[in-house]
Amino acid sequence: VVGGAGGSGVNGHSGSAGVLSDLLHNLEKFTASKRSFFGNMGELMAKGTQAEAIAKLTAELFKSDAWPEHERERMSRELLLRYDRGRLAHCEEAFGSEDELFEHKQACHFRPVQCPNHGPGPNDGCQEVFSANTAGAHDAACPFKVLPCPQHCGKGVTRRELKSHMSGACERRPVQCPYHHMGCQVTVYTGTIAGHCRDCAGDHLALVAKRVSRLDQSVSSADAKVASIGVALGHIGPQLGEMAGLSKELLSTSARATAGEKAVKELEKAVRALEKAVVSVEVEMKSQRGDIAKVMTMVDRLGAAAAAEKARK
Repeated sequence: VVGGAGGSGVNGHSGSAGVLSDLLHNLEKFTASKRSFFGNMGELMAKGTQAEAIAKLTAELFKSDAWPEHERERMSRELLLRYDRGRLAHCEEAFGSEDELFEHKQACHFRPVQCPNHGPGPNDGCQEVFSANTAGAHDAACPFKVLPCPQHCGKGVTRRELKSHMSGACERRPVQCPYHHMGCQVTVYTGTIAGHCRDCAGDHLALVAKRVSRLDQSVSSADAKVASIGVALGHIGPQLGEMAGLSKELLSTSARATAGEKAVKELEKAVRALEKAVVSVEVEMKSQRGDIAKVMTMVDRLGAAAAAEKARK
């Protein structure tokens, strides 16, 4: 891929140094010249994620020994020397003795370091190896770094699992009290909701009783509305009969007949409005009866819980 000093390099270029931006084009040319080896790369990429495809390709490299590790390292060094003119990815310090070189390697910004979040096994945790001068950037994004839960549950969770932990198993995940719709405004969490329901059973029962009282008042008000509508319909019925008779009597006079018909239509319109009101009230009463049934079920559950708690004590 890389030519020697003074020789021809990739794509026919001379041995003079290039820049890192040229590297992609040259590697693509190299890949095209090795079709027999990379022919199945597209198939690998289509079968799974990019990470899975890279893992499969790496395994194939080791299995077939098509590209030995020492050759890959040699090529990496030559590529850096050729393209990294700004010394952004390699060190060119020179030393007069092996001791000086050894001492420098211990502190060199480009020395290879392994992510501290790796596991005991070869495939456990983060397997990234990078230059020491990029350790901070990697640490800020490493998916295997253990972070304290932002919801303060006291557990440490890897960055890649933090979101699912906060929305699932975290004992400090905020949840609503089962009696929230009854008026309970206490802030509770996944790990405290059972104790809250036990300790606040009396308060919950009071909220349920208050809700039942309001429902009773609403039902009484609806009954009064229905009775009022019934009285109004009783008054309108005779008037409709009278207007029907009046219409027959006034057929000889077109003006009077028109007035009578108009009055009948207005009365009929009033009747339809009252009928709609009756239907609306009936629907409201049905909904309220359903709420009362739910409340009574909760009262039964609270009574059973109180009895169980009393028996336990």
